[in-house]
Amino acid sequence: MYRLSEITEAMQGRIGFKQTNDPDLPQLLDSLTESPSGLYAQDVHPLLTTNNLFQASENFSAYNYPEWEQPEPDESTYDIGTKVQKDGAVYESTSDENETVPGVDDSWEEIDNFSLYLMNARAAAAQKTLAAVFENKKVDRNTKSIFENIYLFDSVGNRRNQVIKEDRFVGFQIKLKKHKHIAALIRKIGTQFSAAIDEPINLYLYHSSQDEPLEIIPIDVTKANSFEWRNITDVVLHFSEQEYDTGGVFFLGYYESDLPVGCQAITRDNYTFGRPMCRTCGSDYRYFSQWSQYMEFMPMAVNSGSLAAERTLFDIGAVGYYPSTTFGLNFHLTVKCDLTEFLIENLDVMDQAFANHLAYEFINSFSYTLRDNSDAKQIREKAAFEMTRSDVGGINPIMIRSDRALDFDFSGFNTACLPCNRPKGVRTGSLL
Repeated sequence: MYRLSEITEAMQGRIGFKQTNDPDLPQLLDSLTESPSGLYAQDVHPLLTTNNLFQASENFSAYNYPEWEQPEPDESTYDIGTKVQKDGAVYESTSDENETVPGVDDSWEEIDNFSLYLMNARAAAAQKTLAAVFENKKVDRNTKSIFENIYLFDSVGNRRNQVIKEDRFVGFQIKLKKHKHIAALIRKIGTQFSAAIDEPINLYLYHSSQDEPLEIIPIDVTKANSFEWRNITDVVLHFSEQEYDTGGVFFLGYYESDLPVGCQAITRDNYTFGRPMCRTCGSDYRYFSQWSQYMEFMPMAVNSGSLAAERTLFDIGAVGYYPSTTFGLNFHLTVKCDLTEFLIENLDVMDQAFANHLAYEFINSFSYTLRDNSDAKQIREKAAFEMTRSDVGGINPIMIRSDRALDFDFSGFNTACLPCNRPKGVRTGSLL
């Protein structure tokens, strides 16, 4: 797996655009003129001059934005996202009930349509480049799920084994072992309580490095005493992630105070976390032998006196462990390879292919421009010719060659994700 939006966002700033010295052309946003790779769009192909990019883009001057007017008392104000013109510039409201004058403070943001056009084209080229990487390097085929659709443990609790409520936060501490490019997915959550609950109960996912919960997951409990599974939007846990610190631990559980009167968790009492499973323990051993290579689960609880008032992260030093208590919870688990961080760490390998995809996207758009001026017509004709070239200097053959030249060395990257593909069979040869 790979998180496409994160990779494309990281790629955005790799290719820049040169600022124009032409006073008749709009000045580009500073974020567009930066280029850590040293590559600029205008250098990739002779057609990609700033004037050509502007002349072949949309006719922004034809956009009919209303002139800004100061709202009178009891009149409608400007809502967030509303675009207006003032003194020849275009602004977008960043707040609702906006009455301020555009350009005075940050309640209005000046819009540069040409820069936005370039940004959108660059984002499209980034996605096309990644598609080429995934296809040419067979990332989808070479990466694999470590395991899919197993349970944390088998069987259910005896309805007589009920957990006494003490207004604690209870659940599981989850620690991912040091597999940097592994993602653990919780796809279903199982519950077993002594009574049905009219309203969904919220499960909270915390990380030890973050004050606010990463997720709040509502779970319906519709059966008394019986175990039931609920599908959820995948909860994805990473050893390394931008949202939280590398390593650390997760806490996934609920507040006992949310359980109505007469409702208590039913726990399984013949399972002990934190120690190896016996080989004769059936499916419990099979599940444990798979997930324990990548994760550690430990039932935990935090007493009410150590909980934060606004349900932010509690005092992790006050966590108590209960190895033989499941607190009425079970999880449906999948572990997959996640190449997101690997690709982000190796963006420079894709720079030239990215630049060529960007050139291709622009030249292709030039050949279809609807702008009706002499410059646009000339650009359209030249671009249409360029798109038909099949010789080595054509933009399409150049792009294809750069895609094929992408060279990620996956060998030794992570044996759990990308094991070496050793040839099968018996090797033969002469003996000297």
